[in-house]
Amino acid sequence: LTDCTFTGNNATSAGGAFHERKSSEEKSPTVTFTNCAFTGNSANEGGAVYGSTDSSITLAGTTFTENASIGNGGAISIHAATVNATSGENRFVCNTAGGNGAALYISYTSGAEEGVGYDSTVTLTGVVFDDNVAQGNGGEDYERDIWTEMTPSDPASSTQIFPKSF
Repeated sequence: LTDCTFTGNNATSAGGAFHERKSSEEKSPTVTFTNCAFTGNSANEGGAVYGSTDSSITLAGTTFTENASIGNGGAISIHAATVNATSGENRFVCNTAGGNGAALYISYTSGAEEGVGYDSTVTLTGVVFDDNVAQGNGGEDYERDIWTEMTPSDPASSTQIFPKSF
């Protein structure tokens, strides 16, 4: 998708503007957002975008502004998916999450019900994070742009929090 705008969308579950998920029979879904703007979208998780189950999301010159989630991922929430933001300047500005990951929430889902597990992979280059706030950890305000949960490929790791200086 190129030169697109998603404004004021709402989802009662995940992905206020866009939800990507692989069904058991299809190939891994992929989407690329080039020079797009996500503004004022909301959902229970992934205020603007939600990706899960081996999906792939690529960002190039895309902006996420004032998106909100009740739970995790003010702008984007992924579970067992891939985000690649390495082209153009991608910006996350004034996004909020009631849980963790003001701009981006990254989690692993085992897929145990299908007997298949997937890891989440995120590559970020030249990404700007500004004034994103998550309410996680007992209701205090945290300027945590990115929140990751432990992945099975490194069971010794614990939850990682990347502060605003990431």
